[in-house]
Amino acid sequence: MTELNENTELPLTFNFSKTFEALKTFIDGYNKEHPGLKEKINASHRATAELIIRLYLKQLNKLTAITEYSLVNMPSFRTYMSSLAACKGCTVRTLYNHKERLIKAGFIKEIKRHAGDGIEVWVNPEVMWKGAYKVQKLEEGGTSLTPVYNHIEANRKKIQGLVHELQEHNNINSNVYSEKGVRHEPDKCVLPHGEDETGAFDKSTRKNAADLNEREAKEALATVLNAHILKKDETNPSPEPEKMPQPHPKQEKQEQQAGGAARIFHIKLVRNFWQYAKNALYPDKTFKDYEEKSILNSIWTSVYRGFKADYTERQWENYHESCLTRIRMVCDYLKRSPDRWIAPADLYFCPYNVKNGFKKTWKWYLKQETLKLQVRNEIELQKMKRQLEDHQRGKGRHKHLSRYELFNKHRKHLERLNDDMITRAYLSAYNKYIIAHA
Repeated sequence: MTELNENTELPLTFNFSKTFEALKTFIDGYNKEHPGLKEKINASHRATAELIIRLYLKQLNKLTAITEYSLVNMPSFRTYMSSLAACKGCTVRTLYNHKERLIKAGFIKEIKRHAGDGIEVWVNPEVMWKGAYKVQKLEEGGTSLTPVYNHIEANRKKIQGLVHELQEHNNINSNVYSEKGVRHEPDKCVLPHGEDETGAFDKSTRKNAADLNEREAKEALATVLNAHILKKDETNPSPEPEKMPQPHPKQEKQEQQAGGAARIFHIKLVRNFWQYAKNALYPDKTFKDYEEKSILNSIWTSVYRGFKADYTERQWENYHESCLTRIRMVCDYLKRSPDRWIAPADLYFCPYNVKNGFKKTWKWYLKQETLKLQVRNEIELQKMKRQLEDHQRGKGRHKHLSRYELFNKHRKHLERLNDDMITRAYLSAYNKYIIAHA
């Protein structure tokens, strides 16, 4: 037989009994090394693994009957958690718990979620390959099946690694430098949509903004600013066109510098928000440069409303923190409800998506913050009421204070809380208390 390896494309078929034997050997070996109750694969976990193998082999035999595949490029197992739960006769939550245990055991190597298109599951190849057979048609008719795994194992022992080829410059992590944990990303300039530019291209050169180096980026930004200034001057033409333009007054220069600094600050907020949202909501998704630019422009428009509000930097930072809190709310919700999903990033942050976009989290956020304030106010009122009752009985740490001194202490505490609602509630309750104990 010719020499085989994992990358050899072959007409394959998978034997159910051999694969189930390999699964049993794998699980028994794992349980022997991890006998703890919270680590071992129990009978229910084993049944879930067997169900995945059975359905996966059906898919593989249908696919490999059509075309040849190499073992390292085998199609993943495509399914839905709800359909798996129906086949097993359990809840989706139970399947997610089994999934975590099987991932920890190494049976499931990777899972990718595709929202409404289901999930992709990659099973440990050491289990699947042992049931793989090469299909060969015989001249006299019929077919012969040759096990592939044994030949691959034999060839593995012969192969010696001659040199370790570094792949850092060929993959998506090519911008990882020698400093451990430091990832340097190229600067990206995000411009708001306007009448003259879209933020994605420089019209003078038609070059992508991510392809500009630092000097060209500065020149492009200066060109845009100069065009904006010239556009203003066209509305009031000079009576002497041949006269050289006079330098801007000092105050106008300061305003321009302040506007440039504000713009840099706004871009920083947008990029920080997207980085946080990407890590929290799309940790397994890889975005291309043009996709990220489109998403950043959408965030500029939909999340921050083009920074048209007359806010100070401190107010924008507070709003930015509230947006990050909304992202955390969505992330926590997805963890609590694993059968739920959100739209892709370009659709989720689209300013026109009013059905299931990020905009809908605003009312949710307000409701949650209002509930937090109500709980806090209730706790504070109960605390001050208890202090008044202890003071009336001559107990507690405020018993040495007069009633006016205790009231003044409560007033200062309410001023620090800076909430008119709790202040009105306290005064109303205090007046009733004074009348009752007059």
